[in-house]
Amino acid sequence: MRSGRRYGFAVLVLAAATAARALLTPLVGSTSVPFIAYFPAVVAASIFGGVGPGIFVVLVSAFLAHYFFIAPTFTLRLAGPGDVVALLIFIASSGMIVLLNDLRDRAAAEAKKQQHLAGQRETQLQFEVQERDRARKEAADAQSWAEDTLASIGDGVICTDLDGRITFLNPEAEHLTGWNQDAAIGKPLTEVFVVFDENTRQSIETPVRRVLGERVMTRLGKNAMLKRRDGSELPVADSSAPIRGADKQTIGAVVVFRDISERKALEHELRQTAERLEHSNKELLAFAYTVSHDLQEPLRTLTSFSQLLQRKYKDSPALDNEARDWLTFMVSASRRMSDMIRNLLAWSNAVNASAGVFTSVRIHDAVHWAEQNLLERVRETSADIVIETSSTVVADHVQLVQLFQNLIGNAIKYRSEDHPVIRISVKEQRDFWHITVSDNGRGISEQNQNVIFDLFKRGDGDQPDGSGSGVGLAICKRRRRV
Repeated sequence: MRSGRRYGFAVLVLAAATAARALLTPLVGSTSVPFIAYFPAVVAASIFGGVGPGIFVVLVSAFLAHYFFIAPTFTLRLAGPGDVVALLIFIASSGMIVLLNDLRDRAAAEAKKQQHLAGQRETQLQFEVQERDRARKEAADAQSWAEDTLASIGDGVICTDLDGRITFLNPEAEHLTGWNQDAAIGKPLTEVFVVFDENTRQSIETPVRRVLGERVMTRLGKNAMLKRRDGSELPVADSSAPIRGADKQTIGAVVVFRDISERKALEHELRQTAERLEHSNKELLAFAYTVSHDLQEPLRTLTSFSQLLQRKYKDSPALDNEARDWLTFMVSASRRMSDMIRNLLAWSNAVNASAGVFTSVRIHDAVHWAEQNLLERVRETSADIVIETSSTVVADHVQLVQLFQNLIGNAIKYRSEDHPVIRISVKEQRDFWHITVSDNGRGISEQNQNVIFDLFKRGDGDQPDGSGSGVGLAICKRRRRV
């Protein structure tokens, strides 16, 4: 999203939040919870716009709430220390939301970058080893070629005869093993090239024996460590291959290896970055859950009293038609905000949900439970739910029921002019079950198919009444691997 669009979005959410707070003013007064409508604006701007729009919304929200909704209104003077504390708490908590989103974005970008670099280096290593092996196979005299050309390459090279005794070390091999060529010539490879498993500390048999026996190229494991002559250790990656003479007969073996300490450090850094990203995500989700949960109580009070006012003055001559319409708008807005917060809590619970208890669950039973939860809507629309399977899967029963309930509920809600027909089928794959839920409704337009499962995204143009919070399918996406 370009800068102009991101800040344009920030301005829109600010306008929406200010309008919502203004609608609440006749009910809660100008000094009660002045920032209640601006927290969602900060969250939306920081998630979809980034740190700049997020900070912009925080600062402008503080100004608007102070100017319009904190007594004395339409001035920048504060009535007392309580207002100062409330303003500072809003700025601090909103700034924390922006900071956590920015940290998450930065950690994700850094992890992607490090992963890409690691992949490039690994590919480069494999390519270089393959190229060297091909060059050695094409040489007319492998031993002569090794002595004449391998002395200057950047990897360590050790050549042996058919008995596995060393015939050549290049300078890099001397540096990595700690042995000079004069001292190593004639010694068994196992005495100079001593390798062991990093995790088990058990010795690893050098691949030369297999190379000489099977005449094939081979490698050490990924956890190989080289013990140098002075006792120090370093991680290595290697490739071993037979050396063939002019008559194509095997005359020895060659071991090509390199120090991969830098790659190991990069992999460790990548793991740490991934851990930091996971920790940042958990903190952000926990914060979102806490904020959403704390907003429920004042909103519940607002909804209850607005409904009481609506019922009490519905037919009262004290209110004209315009005032009754305003009161209806307030009740409707508070209900929608309550639904959004409740759905946000449900989505947060889906993100933080543990694996649950996995048991054998009949698809038919899970669909039946979902149908019972939607029984009134099923009867009202005369919906037919056809279960074309008797399969039993291993899953979390509660999450599976919720998944079916959301999908069936959507199929009923966005039905066509015909009565809804929903079909559920299952196909067993090699490692998983493929469950299909199809219906005869309006479907999802092509332009919405890539975003309809994202949080707060709705295909408004395809919906009959524009209702819904855009969270149901996001929960389904989070729980697709039940």
